[in-house]
Amino acid sequence: MQTTLTPENKKSPSGDTGAEKTRITIIEDNQVIRDNVSRFIRFHEEFEVVETVGSIESFLHLLQKDHRFTTDIILLDIGLPGLSGLDGIPIILEKMPEVDIIMLTSYEEEDVILRALCSGACSYLSKKASLEEIVEAIRIVVKGGSYMSPSIARNRNPPDGRACQQSHHPDGQAKRNT
Repeated sequence: MQTTLTPENKKSPSGDTGAEKTRITIIEDNQVIRDNVSRFIRFHEEFEVVETVGSIESFLHLLQKDHRFTTDIILLDIGLPGLSGLDGIPIILEKMPEVDIIMLTSYEEEDVILRALCSGACSYLSKKASLEEIVEAIRIVVKGGSYMSPSIARNRNPPDGRACQQSHHPDGQAKRNT
C-alpha cells in the first residue's frame, strides 16, 4: 500500500480537458535509467519531459543559461557526480521555490530519506520501483500529494525516534514538519 497525503489540488489533475501538461525534468547520472524513465513518462499525454541531465551542475548551468526555463516536477537521484542530489535540493528550491522534487534513488537508509524530505523533497521513490509506480507517484504529486515507495514506507522509524525538527524553505518560511 502506498503512502499518500492529498491536500487540495495544487495543479490541474490529469485528465482535465485542456489542462496544461505537467513539465518534468530528470536529473540522473545513469544514461540507461534516464532514457528509460524519460521514454516511459513521454508515453503519457499529461506529461512533458522538458529536460534530462546527468548532474546538479548541468541543471544549474541550464537555469543560468535560460532564465525562462520552467519545470513542475524534478525526478532527482542522490548519488550524482559532483554535487549530490541531497546537497542540490536546497539550491534548486532557492532558484525554483515552486518546484516539486521527487527523489528517485537507490538509497534506502533512514537518515538519507529523512534528510531528503527535511530538505524539501516531497516524495521518495526507490529505483526498485516499476515505471508504472513512478508515473503514479508523479500523478499524486501533481494533485498536491506526497508519495513514498511502499518498500521504504513499511520500515520507517526516524533515527533517534525524531522527525524533522524544523526545515525551512529558502525564502525563510517553514516548508514541512514531518
